[in-house]
Amino acid sequence: HERLLSSEYRTPFPSQADFFYVPFEARRVGHFGDTQPKFRATYEYIRNVWNFWEKHQGRDHLQVLVGDFGPADYFGYHNQEVVEPLTNVILLTHNGNYKRGVFRMGHDIVLPPIQGVATGFNPAASPLFGRRKHSPRTTTLFFAGGIEPRIKTIRGEVFKNHKDRVGYLIVDHGIPDYTQKMAESVFCLAPPGKGNQGWGRRMSLAALYGCIPVIIGDGWRNPLEELLPYESFSVHVREANISSLNVILSKITAHEVRWFVYQY
Repeated sequence: HERLLSSEYRTPFPSQADFFYVPFEARRVGHFGDTQPKFRATYEYIRNVWNFWEKHQGRDHLQVLVGDFGPADYFGYHNQEVVEPLTNVILLTHNGNYKRGVFRMGHDIVLPPIQGVATGFNPAASPLFGRRKHSPRTTTLFFAGGIEPRIKTIRGEVFKNHKDRVGYLIVDHGIPDYTQKMAESVFCLAPPGKGNQGWGRRMSLAALYGCIPVIIGDGWRNPLEELLPYESFSVHVREANISSLNVILSKITAHEVRWFVYQY
């Protein structure tokens, strides 16, 4: 949040502000409902010390919650709604799963995760950044990552239906040359994480390597979906159509593929 202090959009005059950012770093103080007393203490301080809360009852305040499961990390999985004192606050989260009732459509905002060397992104390996020559994309669909065997997941269904398909590289474990494979693939699976409930970073990571994200996940809001034309650079497939994923991808022409990638 310290980066915001030098932002050109920040004003030192609260009376001129459209929104108020609350620099409460939830990830550093705990998970699963244990943070609720700390939230209450923080927002009680805001209410008592600053008089800007009362004007809109907190509807113009912003709170970041970037745990794997979004707000559920902090309110507990048994809660199906945002609780006080954050009822009116706009939540900034990576997790847009509104099936659980924690992410609120039209109220909260899904942010894309930061992609850097620490998270697996290597600009030198991306053909989009001019440091690496474009190599032939010989793989039609790529995915590598853990699959939970005891529950039905999107990853597991794709693996079960398409792991042996010609031209597809789908494995149920991590591989050392993961991003290299992204750079060599036409489409990259971008499923949710953590048993269909956690947010995933593969959508934005795939795009950075010029690999068209295949987004599967009913009941999810994508990062900045209100602003970005997802239909122009990604493929959306309903969970019920996973078994026919190969048919859906085969109908996308080479011209359409070039147009998708051109958007990056």
